[in-house]
Amino acid sequence: MKSDLAAVASPDRSAEAPGDLAPRIVAIVRAFLVKRGADRPIGPEEDLREAGLTSVDMVNLMLALESAFAVLIPEAKMLPENFQSVRAIEGLIEELGRA
Repeated sequence: MKSDLAAVASPDRSAEAPGDLAPRIVAIVRAFLVKRGADRPIGPEEDLREAGLTSVDMVNLMLALESAFAVLIPEAKMLPENFQSVRAIEGLIEELGRA
């Protein structure tokens, strides 16, 4: 799993436009879904828990996102609604990137 996530991580975010986040987030989420045997497309508003991610997956997803986007997710932002969908995650990453 670690090597799958390393492939979608990018250490240089300086040239990254906000719209470029979603494909990378989708790739990370899909890596977790594949691990669960659910290799399928994921929509931007689709509930990730309904898609097959467990609570443990969600914790690991947070860690993967921190690594991939070089951000630190503060405890106050570790809320289910911030990780409910690709779109929610994208908003969180954009917000943290501006901080």
